[in-house]
Amino acid sequence: MKKLLFILALLMPMAASAYDFMVDGVAYKILSTTDLTCVVTEGCVPDDGKLVIPATVDYKNRTLTVVGIGEGNGIADFQTITDLTIENGPTYIEGRAFIFQRIQTVKIPPSIKLVKSDGFGNNMGHYNSLYNWITEPFEVVIEDGEDVLEGEQPTFFPYPFSSCKITKLYLGRSINDKLFAGFGSLEDFTIGDMVTSVASEGASISYYMTSLKKLTVGKKLEVVPNLQEESIDEI
Repeated sequence: MKKLLFILALLMPMAASAYDFMVDGVAYKILSTTDLTCVVTEGCVPDDGKLVIPATVDYKNRTLTVVGIGEGNGIADFQTITDLTIENGPTYIEGRAFIFQRIQTVKIPPSIKLVKSDGFGNNMGHYNSLYNWITEPFEVVIEDGEDVLEGEQPTFFPYPFSSCKITKLYLGRSINDKLFAGFGSLEDFTIGDMVTSVASEGASISYYMTSLKKLTVGKKLEVVPNLQEESIDEI
């Protein structure tokens, strides 16, 4: 009987809104009342620009596992985020989840396996008082891990980090060739010791790094495609 009441309590808010419950300014939609899983969804309202995506969340005297960050519909999904923390637990970031934000630094934990199209699109981009589009520097930290971080970029759709002025990147694990594109802004690139490849199918994000000033290469990556070996030795 208690389990039935808990399930009914979880289901009650579903008809009223796009999310089922909110905790500490983060909105969640329940995926399974049996497995006790949920996903972060639209309607999240971080306080003072700071947003923490937890690995688990307590609701109705039960602990639910946060398995992912749901698809966004654009700027209305969040207030402007400047400080984003994702705890190690969620496994994916859907398309447009953090589009049009003002995140200065994002750390992607080892649990995240997939970031879909425009997941962080147009981050740190905004219009000034003259209605000119301004893109500000953005730092990305992909924390150390053994699993490849996959980007999803269907034909004619943006890359996960499209239109982002990434100036500093720490790459702690291998990635495919669908995560990044267009690194004319990248100045500081660190490849961690666990990385064996920076792309797949012969493509390389390093091809676009025309502004690179500092490159640090980890122990397991012997060759960075599209950069001369003598250039790597000098950096």
